Amino acid sequence: RARDYYDLWRILNHYSERLRLEILPSLFLKKCMVRRVKFSGPKEFFNEALLDYTAKTWEQWLGPLVPELPPFETVINSLEQKLFDLFKQA
Repeated sequence: RARDYYDLWRILNHYSERLRLEILPSLFLKKCMVRRVKFSGPKEFFNEALLDYTAKTWEQWLGPLVPELPPFETVINSLEQKLFDLFKQA
């Protein structure tokens, strides 16, 4: 999970100008339909249990891979805002 949050944050922060962000929500929703996964909105990515687990494993999983690993809170706060904005535009 830590890697998922970090990777998505990194992509949205460093490569968003190369992406067609406006199509991401619809592509994501189509993937959910194909996989028969219910999705009501980006708040599902940020439930308390998932965030607690990820915070505890942040350094363990990402520390060896990312030389200048940003703090968990920085990544989550930024990512949450970006995803809510992205899905709001859909």
